[in-house]
Formats: sequence, structure tokens, C-alpha cells
Amino acid sequence: FRGNLLLYSDFACWYMDAEGNILSKQVFEQPYSYQLTCLKNGNILIVKNDEEGRQQVYLWEQEEGKEKLLSGVAADTISLEFCSETKDSFLVRKDTGLYRYQIEEGTEEKIWDWSVYGINGPDIYLMFYTQKGELGCLFRENDRVSSALWSSEREPEERETLRLACIGRTDFIDGMAADFNRKYPQYCLEVIDYGERDEKLARNPLYQDILTGNAPDIIAINPEYMDYVELGRKGVLMDLQSFMERDGIHMEMVESVYKAVLSEEKCYMLPCNFVLDVLTTKEQWLNEDGRLEIQDMLRFLESSPALYPDSVGREWLLEMLFLSDSYQTWQNGEELCPDKIAEYLTLAGKMPQEAFYNTDEDLYKEDKVLFETGSIREVLHYTYYRTLWGEGFVCTGYPNVQGNGVVLVTANSMGICAESEHQEAAWRFLVECAKGERAYVWSFSTLRPQLERQFAQAAERWMTVDYDGSDMEIPRSTYEHKGETVCLYAASEEEIAAVRKLIDGARVIKRENREILNILQEEAAAYFAGQKTAEEAAAIIVNRMNLYRNQEIP
Repeated sequence: FRGNLLLYSDFACWYMDAEGNILSKQVFEQPYSYQLTCLKNGNILIVKNDEEGRQQVYLWEQEEGKEKLLSGVAADTISLEFCSETKDSFLVRKDTGLYRYQIEEGTEEKIWDWSVYGINGPDIYLMFYTQKGELGCLFRENDRVSSALWSSEREPEERETLRLACIGRTDFIDGMAADFNRKYPQYCLEVIDYGERDEKLARNPLYQDILTGNAPDIIAINPEYMDYVELGRKGVLMDLQSFMERDGIHMEMVESVYKAVLSEEKCYMLPCNFVLDVLTTKEQWLNEDGRLEIQDMLRFLESSPALYPDSVGREWLLEMLFLSDSYQTWQNGEELCPDKIAEYLTLAGKMPQEAFYNTDEDLYKEDKVLFETGSIREVLHYTYYRTLWGEGFVCTGYPNVQGNGVVLVTANSMGICAESEHQEAAWRFLVECAKGERAYVWSFSTLRPQLERQFAQAAERWMTVDYDGSDMEIPRSTYEHKGETVCLYAASEEEIAAVRKLIDGARVIKRENREILNILQEEAAAYFAGQKTAEEAAAIIVNRMNLYRNQEIP
């Protein structure tokens, strides 16, 4: 600014003129973390914590010598490599796109969506201006650094536009959109995040667009806010079976996942990944069928109070028991069983209100923990649970759930709107998602070839050479136990076989309905507070759910 120089670190800040004279300086009493970006007009953007510890963005105005808080821009999205366009605005780089922030109005508008240009936002290293004033960026592409320039002189190419609706953008969605647009330049896949402002209210404008004939082509299924089966039954999502059978995708899918996805022999979504929700326990607690049922749990807990699983929260357990059993039957048009729901409430009532991490890991090996809920995203997670629990460890399913009781939690799932005029192109995107590398690295793949590749990689030993020249295996992961490091190595054939068995025996996909879960938790709270019995609360839950179904908008 005017030839002067600003030097700053976490310990001090110096302002010097061109001759090196110190005009002002400040030494911090304690190290203080902040970030600065100098704008073209000499003003400075400052990212730092406010008095309450929240990260905020401030504008330091050199002429007036004071700073002011900028509203409407998130501090964690500020890029330190951009320049301002005018004295009244500057550019903000986010993972989703490039935005112009108007200082006086305190507003921002999106200029570009990275994925439209085939660029994955998190892969961008920096923004820059050329000598001609063109704006560009450096980004990572296929393990090399590439550059892109935006020119106002080039006429945009005509492309077939596809719209993907989501509630909450994810790195997977943005990355796959960028990959698709780069691979198929004849298409322009746009991502519309209906939850950008408020995820809880996002479903209403999405459904309004669908009802008014402005439906997107693709819907990314967010299980917390959408039930894909209901969307299919109501004609929002198309049945993908014809596409799947034509291209043989149904033959490539993991059989148990494919069967669980089907509803009345129709397939309304294609999931790319899945996670196994299980109960971890000891073999001695299982019944003759190899299951741990609710009545068994209650009996063990009443006879041995020390067995209480403190790391299982009551609300979480109640929702998992309900969603994986009663909710499934209710959505299939069957009557709810109040006695089952009363059992859920009784068992959940014996759990702590808030789950907390069990720091004494010896309790697992000493048979002092009855069960815990667990999620297996890769074979290494099974290895960890097996190491933690020790001899006699088993993974089992949830009570009353079909198959082996294991619940499949699908992820990165996509459906095609029945009203889409671009169903063929939309299907091509779904296949790219399922077969792409991004799905391979996230969690278990729903396609058998990729899953087998994941199993092979889990069994691969990581080797290095020790100081004496001998081969030494490198652990896949480690964790601390009483000051000692516990190493987890490549999966054994036995561990991979156990995970296969859990996958093959699963029959149920987790489906959610936040409004129904609110009913469940509202009435459960009265039981937990001692205001109602489990039977009374269960009866009210059944009644309210039936009223909800009768009043639900088609």
C-alpha cells in the first residue's frame, strides 16, 4: 500500500515504509492466529476469532485506520490468493464456486460453479489474474497441476443441461459432477443445493418445484430428509430396473444390497456405497439363533447392572431399533405393534441420556460391557472391534430385524425424476458415480468388482525394510491403550470372511423420516421423564403415526 510493507506472524505485526522505517508495530502477549489478504485498494481482509472464539472476517480500512466486521461471508471459505475487483467488492473462493462479495451491501452472489467447468473445488490451489486481466486458477487434475482461464471473449458452447438436486452438497456430489462435465463436454450437470440456507426446510421448496413441473433430473437421496421408497411410490422417482437390466448393473451389484434396495420389485435409487450398522458384543450373550434380542438384553442388564453400555445414547438406540424394524413394516402398509415399541422404550430407558466414550477398554475384554452399536465402513473397522473386544468377540444384528439383523446404511445414492426429459443422460451419470474412483475410496462399494478389489486391498500387507535390512510390516492404523500403542495390520482371511457374512446376511436398508422420528422422541421424552409408562407412550406413538399417514400430502 503506497509502497509500504506489512509484516505479520502469529507473534507480532509490523508496518514499514519503503525505506524500512517501522511506522507501527504490535507484539502479541500470546501467539495469535489470523490470516490477512491485501486488496487492490490497500484495504486488508482479516480472518480471526472474535471475543467469543468464533472465526469472523473483518475489513481493515487503511484511510480510516479501523476495522469492521463483514457479515454474510463464512471465514473458513476465504481464499488467501484472490484480488479485489473494485474498492467495493472482492472475490471469495468456496469449494462449491466463486462468489463476489459486495462490501457495502454485505451480500454475495455466485459467479461460477466449479463443477460446471469440470473442476473439483477442493482441488483448486489458488486464483490469479493474468496481465490481460483474465481470472484463472491452478488446480489438481489426475495427479498433476492444471490451469484454467475464464475469458469473456469466448462464446459458451451449447450443452445439454442436467440438474441435480440435493439437500446438503458433499465432496462426492461436487467431485462427481466435475468429473462428469469434464468427461462428457456435451452435458452441463448443475448442482442445486436446496439445503444451502436451511437443511431442515429444504424439502419443501424441492417438493414444490416437483409439483409445479420444475423437477430436477437427478435427486441425491439424503436419507435424513427423504424416503426413496415413498418418493418412488408417489411417482417422483422412476423405476430404474429397465436401465439396470439393460446395462447389467443389477448383476454387478452386491446381491444383498440389490435385494434390499428393491421395493415391490422396483428400484428407485442406485446407491454407490454402503455401511454396516451392527451390534458388537460377546458370543456368550447370544441366544441359540446367534442373536441378541431385546428381552435377553433386559434380562442381562437387570441381573448385572455393571453391564450397562454407557457409550450408547438412549435417543440413538431408540431410533435405530425403531427405524430398522417397526418403521419398515409401517411404511409397507402393515399395522404397528405397540408392544414392540414399548420394548424399544424400555431398553432405551436403561441407556444414559448422553453417550460418552468408554476410556477403560479393558472392560470389553473382561466381559463387563453387554453390547455397543457400531458402524463398519471397511474391513479395518471390523479388525479394530475384534482387537478391542478380544476373545469371544462377535458382530451381530439389531433385534427383530430381518436377515441377520445387520442394517445397510446406503450412501451417495441417486435417483432419477420420473418427469425428467434427460433420463438417458441422467442414468449415465448414476453409472459413472457407482463405478467411479470416488465411490471406491469412500466405504464399501455396492458393485461386486469394486468390493472384491476393496477386500483384496484390505488383505494387502504394507511392508518396509527395518534398520537391519529385514522386511517389516507397517500397521494400517494405530490407537492408544493405557499409554501403549496398539497396531492394526492387514486384514486376515478370517476377518474378511466375517465381513462378507455380515454383508451377505443383511436384508434391510435404513430408511428415515425426520417428522416421524420427532413424534417418536417427543413421546419417548415423557416416558424417560417418568410421566408415562412405556405402554402408554407406545400407544400414543402408534396413534400419532397413523394420523400422520392419513394426513400426509400425496
